[in-house]
Amino acid sequence: MSTRFAPHAIATLGTALAIACAGTTEPRPGPSPVLEALPRALSAGEQKIIAANNDFSFSLFRRLGAVQSDSNVFVSPLSASMALGMAMTGASGTTFDEMRATLGFGAASEPEIDQGYKSLIALLRGLDPAVDFRIANSIWTREGFPVTPSFLDAGRTWFDAQAASLDFASPGAVKSINDWVSTATAGKIPTILDRIRSDEVMFLINAIYFKGSWRAKFDPTLTVDAPFHGIAGDQPMKLMQR
Repeated sequence: MSTRFAPHAIATLGTALAIACAGTTEPRPGPSPVLEALPRALSAGEQKIIAANNDFSFSLFRRLGAVQSDSNVFVSPLSASMALGMAMTGASGTTFDEMRATLGFGAASEPEIDQGYKSLIALLRGLDPAVDFRIANSIWTREGFPVTPSFLDAGRTWFDAQAASLDFASPGAVKSINDWVSTATAGKIPTILDRIRSDEVMFLINAIYFKGSWRAKFDPTLTVDAPFHGIAGDQPMKLMQR
């Protein structure tokens, strides 16, 4: 494994996703205009990031579906892509090439990938003023663990990541990381860690939070009792009906 942040590093990648829909009792403004076009044209690098993330998303869902064929799967491929993208800024040689291929970037250059992530984060954060959409990244390292400054600088520059060194042996370290995740997800995900193992030296975490109102709200009176056709057979469920 070839990396630029430290030899033999064990990096744990954490991702968090929180979605909240505005409740019927919450005051809210009228619906915003339908977004029919982006506020600006996408750069070539951004287009590569989007295409790569689409390919990575379907590949990730296929893998998860294969190993959890009897369960529902709820995951954020964008979170996984960004966490791995941060890790990739610390890789070189064969490791970088393999991570780039896994994330679907083909032969795209590292500067092109980094700039694509950075500009897309800025674009997505401000795309719809009527929606609360947050993307947050962070890097947490064990105190005393040697990390190349350029790796942390890359996380801050390209992913707007918070970087901090903590005493992982202290109970306060888990609380600090969990507090960050809770803040980034408006309290929807209060914890992501319950402990830190002795062999864990770094956490790279992406958190995404989305809250918006339905443009076309569902009328609860249209709910019906009907069979849901699942892998385990038909089960009675309350289903939405138009």
